[in-house]
Amino acid sequence: MGRKIGCCGAKVWTRVIGALNGAAQFIHIVFDIMRFPDESMDKGLRLMSLAIITCNLIGLGFSTLLFKGSVDKKPEYLHAWMIVATVTFAFFSLLVPGTLIIGEWVFSIAFVFSAAIIAFCVWVVSVHKEELVAGLKSDLNPI
Repeated sequence: MGRKIGCCGAKVWTRVIGALNGAAQFIHIVFDIMRFPDESMDKGLRLMSLAIITCNLIGLGFSTLLFKGSVDKKPEYLHAWMIVATVTFAFFSLLVPGTLIIGEWVFSIAFVFSAAIIAFCVWVVSVHKEELVAGLKSDLNPI
């Protein structure tokens, strides 16, 4: 039996995080492709759009890895997702002072909110990872 976080266990939360994150990444990819600049657009804008689509494809891959790691009981998959999420957390945290300096407080609030959600998700996934590791150890050493 896993640790209960709010209404359900860490396993369920981890799968919900993976599924919602994957769905959001997929929707983002579809919209980015639909608005991808045509040949007449500035080369820099086209390059930026391609970079955003690439980042979202990577995010979709890691969301799938998170979900699959939870279902297949592979803590190393969860660990990989946690590394990427922690880097994302650091990125959002670094953007906050910059947006405050240039006077874009709305973006600062959005980045703080995003960082808080990422921190919660990393914590939940770490709880589930610990449960998986403990379960795998007990399967190897039956008493």
